[in-house]
Amino acid sequence: HEGNRPADNHQFYSDTSSQQFFARMSNLHWALKDYFSYLEEQAASFGLPILRHLFLHYSDDPHTYQLKYQFLIGEDLLFLPVIEAGSSSVKGYFPQGDWENIWTGETIRGPQFKEVSAPIGSPAAYYRKQGKWFQNLRASIAPLLS
Repeated sequence: HEGNRPADNHQFYSDTSSQQFFARMSNLHWALKDYFSYLEEQAASFGLPILRHLFLHYSDDPHTYQLKYQFLIGEDLLFLPVIEAGSSSVKGYFPQGDWENIWTGETIRGPQFKEVSAPIGSPAAYYRKQGKWFQNLRASIAPLLS
């Protein structure tokens, strides 16, 4: 925990680049406030978790049952975390549909496994283009990326 052993862990306030990155990600989180409010309502009304395993929405796709690390936030944001130290890419599974990289706008059509770029500061994050929230998410996030 960063707070109880600050000398043992890098702190967001340790240097200017960390502060800028923390501010960027904080602004990104704030831009998602309407989406998170919607997801909180779904959680309260239907018991759906905010972070979801892909098989919750793609139960007919046997590939989704084998995934260990990637996840959805709601139904419309897909994340493929990098778990190997020093790696700037990650191989992940894109389920049925078109998935747009939030940083680059590149679209990947699923279903398929694919290696994608995920450098530090720009994690592998994708909008579901057929999603109910696609336009709203893109409009909220895009101004923060320029």
